[in-house]
Amino acid sequence: MLRVTLNIDCTGCGAEDELYTGILCWACVLSTTVDQLLTDSTTGTISPQLRPFAEALKGMKRANSGLTWIRQPHVTAFLQSLATTTDISHETVDALPASRTREFVRGLLEEHGVLPRRDRYRARFEDWSTAALDRVNDPSHADVVRRYIRWQHLRRMNQMDEVPQGTFLRSKQTVTVAIQLLNWLHDRGVPLPSCSSTTSTSGRPPDPPPASWPTGSSPGPSGPSSSTPT
Repeated sequence: MLRVTLNIDCTGCGAEDELYTGILCWACVLSTTVDQLLTDSTTGTISPQLRPFAEALKGMKRANSGLTWIRQPHVTAFLQSLATTTDISHETVDALPASRTREFVRGLLEEHGVLPRRDRYRARFEDWSTAALDRVNDPSHADVVRRYIRWQHLRRMNQMDEVPQGTFLRSKQTVTVAIQLLNWLHDRGVPLPSCSSTTSTSGRPPDPPPASWPTGSSPGPSGPSSSTPT
């Protein structure tokens, strides 16, 4: 009788487990991949700041799923960029290309103590509102919207322990409506100071501006535009 001996022991960790490469299990391949991606090529080591994050990735319960995720080209590229970041902070993570992967990894960095937790909806609103200003057609109107964002929305958010999703979504909506209104006025040559609730939009009265805007004036106090909300 022919006897076939099958060795399913991993040569890396010695565990009797499903082998990925024929000699190494999924967990060992994942561990090696994480080390390769998070090693700074200029130093040859993983930054001490990133070691808790690296250990968390290596310890994923479903190593095969973790390896599939990490080997996606956009995830691989992001982790390699993170590895060469000299000082891991929210600001340096912000400087990396914006993507869903960036925010997912940020959450993992917070969860494992690499980064302090921060108000994600407030941060998302700040990023969104900065980009939204590019949609304003008139530079003077952009300053109006900028002050409206600062003094109406960010000031209110700063007074909250944590910004809820509803506040984030409502703030985006009202700023979007404000930008649309100002662009409509600009395209028709209507000066903002002369705008009133009777100004016609294609033969009908326009929708009212957000209730927090003082009637007949631009939003926010007239303080210097470089002021930072408290």
